[in-house]
Amino acid sequence: MASARAFIDWPEAIAALTAGRLPCSGGERRILLIAASIARAVPVDLSDALTGLDRANIGLVAATVLRACGLQDQMIPPQLDIPSHHRGAQQR
Repeated sequence: MASARAFIDWPEAIAALTAGRLPCSGGERRILLIAASIARAVPVDLSDALTGLDRANIGLVAATVLRACGLQDQMIPPQLDIPSHHRGAQQR
C-alpha cells in the first residue's frame, strides 16, 4: 500500500509569505521560515525567527534540529511544556 506524500515548494512558500499572499500569525511565519531553512537551506534570521516563539514551539524547533542532526534519541527537557499531541511525533 503506497503512502501519500506531500511536496512543499519551499522557495515559493517563502516568496508567498514575503509578498503577503500567505496569511498567517507571527508564530506560524516564524515556524515556516525555520522549516524552510532546515528543509531547503533557505536563509533565515534566527534572531528574528526564534524570538517570540512560545515554549511549545521552541520545544518543537529544538526537537526538529536534533532530528535533522541525527540526534533524535536526545531528550528535550520536559520544562519546555511540549503539548502532549506533539510528543509522539518527536519520539518517532
